[in-house]
Amino acid sequence: MGKWQEMKKNKFKSKIVKLDLGCGLAKKKGYVGLDSVKLPGVDIVADLNKKLPIEDSSVDEVLARFVLEHVDNIFFTMEEIHRILKPGGKLTAFIPYWNSYYTFADLQHTRGYVENSFDCFTEDGAREYSSLNYYTKARYRIDRLELEGGRLYWMLRLVGLDGIAKRYLNNIVSTIHLEMRAIKKG
Repeated sequence: MGKWQEMKKNKFKSKIVKLDLGCGLAKKKGYVGLDSVKLPGVDIVADLNKKLPIEDSSVDEVLARFVLEHVDNIFFTMEEIHRILKPGGKLTAFIPYWNSYYTFADLQHTRGYVENSFDCFTEDGAREYSSLNYYTKARYRIDRLELEGGRLYWMLRLVGLDGIAKRYLNNIVSTIHLEMRAIKKG
């Protein structure tokens, strides 16, 4: 019996469930691995473009390292993540920045993202573009949103030129590091 089936059988009693979406060959220790391909370390084979075979409100934490840029419909996938997260459950995502080389190096990437892209999953007035949240019912609170890059980005950031770097200098900012909490009412 696999790890996930064992946990389902125990109905997650006294378990803290952590899910590594799109883990590939690099599943994080202590996490249940989910990927679309059966590889060593993958516990659940599932397509992020379809309903996940995971119970509602059963997961404490979801780690999505460089996987959200691969999905066909980000709204559907974020709603599925929201569905499986417990109230207050955490989503940690790493996503290639829109003008990073990595955004377009992989032909499986469907789109690029900027620091405001996930505002549409927040409550009205919480963030600059939260007013665009009418596309989805999934709501998150953004706890951390950090742009990451190499040494040049950090040097430009130190002297207050990070705005120029992220807007005009390709491949200076490579990654968006995002941490969100599921908001569930009722």
